[in-house]
Amino acid sequence: MKSSTVLSKSAVTLDPAVETLLASIKSQGFPGWAYLTIEQSRSMLAGMRPLAGEPERVANVQDLLIPGSPDVPARLYVPGGDRPVPIVVYFHPGGWALGTYEDIDTPVRALVNRSGCAVLSVNYRLAPEHKYPAAVDDAYAAVKWASRNGEQYGFDGQRLAVMGDSAGATLATVASMRARDENGPKIRLQVMVYPLLDHDYETDSYRQFGSRWGVLTRTDVTWFHCHYVSHPDELDLPYVCPLRSSDLTRLPEAFIIVPEADPLRDEGLRYAERLRQAGVPTQATMYPGMVHGFWLLGGVIPQGLTAIEEAANVLRSRLISEPVSGT
Repeated sequence: MKSSTVLSKSAVTLDPAVETLLASIKSQGFPGWAYLTIEQSRSMLAGMRPLAGEPERVANVQDLLIPGSPDVPARLYVPGGDRPVPIVVYFHPGGWALGTYEDIDTPVRALVNRSGCAVLSVNYRLAPEHKYPAAVDDAYAAVKWASRNGEQYGFDGQRLAVMGDSAGATLATVASMRARDENGPKIRLQVMVYPLLDHDYETDSYRQFGSRWGVLTRTDVTWFHCHYVSHPDELDLPYVCPLRSSDLTRLPEAFIIVPEADPLRDEGLRYAERLRQAGVPTQATMYPGMVHGFWLLGGVIPQGLTAIEEAANVLRSRLISEPVSGT
């Protein structure tokens, strides 16, 4: 299922399910995100939703607006039961420019049912219409709301985690930084799935996978960064690229998932090491033969469901203290 964070120097072998998917994407003429317009890219991501598989039933699901400037749309998933459950604030992927909570509805439903936690899935504002710090402001507004409003919705805002995949994972750890810096809500756990944490495009994983494998390339990441910030200097800000932070102390315990054949792999592993050096309990898991985006593709890549199961077990063990062996 997974490996340690010690990387082999041997050639990477893609999982057969990944190879099949990539061949299909190639046959359809997908040129890469950076060669599409924003509108085309958003449609492309939305078109991938069926690859997540069949959505599971969750006891209570409702759309709501989180008060802010402006208000932030969100979708709240609460499992059945009589007692308040922990809450996970989740941020969708898409390079800060693409995506909605609809794109992760199926994985989030699976996460709720396997973890026993409620999930607040956030529609933060997107670039380039709304550049940094709009997404960060929306993410933090959602975290503050979740910490204060659990009683009427059936969750416990004091048992709070943040989570996301890709750029959403970046927002999760940035929200943790901001909560620390502003003496905000106490976050118990941050879960990051293939986070985008830096603008160093010359790591080993970028050199290996940044131009030929997977659904994300070096060109794509620079394109997303250009849309997100107003000036290149902002890429050095810790709230944009957390690996640029000089202070990672006093952040919540972390769990990080990285795919082996992902250009973002090395920055995820480096962030895990930096967090450990700062005294933050941190676990990192690498999935062999996987590519960026596999978390969203459980209907065609079984390891996507395995990763959801693992993350759910971590959430349950840290927030509920009842480990799960399966579903």
